Amino acid sequence: MAADQKPAWTRHLITFLLIFGVIGLLTLSGRSCHQQPGTTRPADARIVPVKIDRWTVRAEVADTQELRRKGLSGRASLDPGYGMLFVFEEPSIVSFWMKDTTIPLSIAFIKEDGGIAQIERMQPQDLTRISSNEPVQYVLEVRQGWFEERGLKPGIRAEIPRDQLSGATASPTTPAPTPGPAAGGQPEPEGTQAKPGPGTETAAPEAATEPKEAK
Repeated sequence: MAADQKPAWTRHLITFLLIFGVIGLLTLSGRSCHQQPGTTRPADARIVPVKIDRWTVRAEVADTQELRRKGLSGRASLDPGYGMLFVFEEPSIVSFWMKDTTIPLSIAFIKEDGGIAQIERMQPQDLTRISSNEPVQYVLEVRQGWFEERGLKPGIRAEIPRDQLSGATASPTTPAPTPGPAAGGQPEPEGTQAKPGPGTETAAPEAATEPKEAK
């Protein structure tokens, strides 16, 4: 009956609202699926323990040019107790910056024998170069302030598990490519850092691998 039929404009309005609702749901679903890309540690990341005094950092290994360039850039956070260990082919002067890195970091420049040469703080997105004062073979990145909170200073030794690393440090005589700064960080792009000579989650106090400090 004509009296029971809805006006055409009502039917069009209902259809429009249904279509609009479906589009909105699809948009929200897409955003949730693609939210914060690359902000977590890769599933295939190699993790090694780096012990300094009484504390241990579970360090993600960056021992190739690709991994060193990426560093911790693009990460939203670091899990408690974790950091990143940059491994270079041979001792050299290395430079780091914080391009595309949003996590405040502290970095330790570590010599071939494990001695920590210097410790520096790095601020998010800062493009200032932070260079080692002498040749180093490793750089350890952790949450900013981690070293200071434990009273760790340059001169202390880090125990680097060389047997768990790749061939990058197995043969000291292997010629090293021209080092580039590392991102952070991360080493800076190739060709921007000092020549060899003297080259982007971090450990936290509550980490299970760290013994409690004496009161």
